[in-house]
Amino acid sequence: MKSRCPPLLLVAALMLVGVSGEGCMDSTDNGDSNQRGANQQGGSGQGSGGSGSGGPELTPSQERALRSAQKLVDREGSSPLSLIQHLRLDEGFSKADAKFAADHVRANWEELAVESAQERVDGTDGYSPTSLIGHLRYESGFTKADAMSAVYLHVDVDWRLEAHEAAFRLLQNGGELTESELLEQLKSAGFTAVDAQYAVDKVSTDERTRDLLEGDL
Repeated sequence: MKSRCPPLLLVAALMLVGVSGEGCMDSTDNGDSNQRGANQQGGSGQGSGGSGSGGPELTPSQERALRSAQKLVDREGSSPLSLIQHLRLDEGFSKADAKFAADHVRANWEELAVESAQERVDGTDGYSPTSLIGHLRYESGFTKADAMSAVYLHVDVDWRLEAHEAAFRLLQNGGELTESELLEQLKSAGFTAVDAQYAVDKVSTDERTRDLLEGDL
């Protein structure tokens, strides 16, 4: 009997250790689960807060301006500045309410910037990338990012032809220029070196402008 006690004690000790270990593992798993749940709840809380549920309530005039802005954008599109002008001049909203509506209306301004840019290049020859971006930003109120994306990535235009028209106008309105001066002016207007060179080559052989261009290249 004495020889069997130590093995029995050892087995009992191992069983106790096993039970204790399972308890530790359960405690750890529960802790991890609780932490993940807390993180998920925190993320959900942030999302609901970002939706505006915790933001300030709109004034009655802001609500009316926002409704009018949404109707106009949904019906015919707009630019930020033309939307503000319409709300102020045609509907009588204050500058602050009109700007608030333009800032918060649901509108795809990037897409509307492309539409505005396309209308410009289709209706007027000789636009340069820089002048078109300037129009979109300062006359229409689109952001720099939306304007540049519209001009360089989305608008359907042959910039070589636009560069040629711009070069023709520069020579007609500005008098004599050297080829290098004309090339630099076109490049500074946002045309690529290739498109600018194409334009210089075209006007140098055009009988309407070749006498105004000095060949110094």
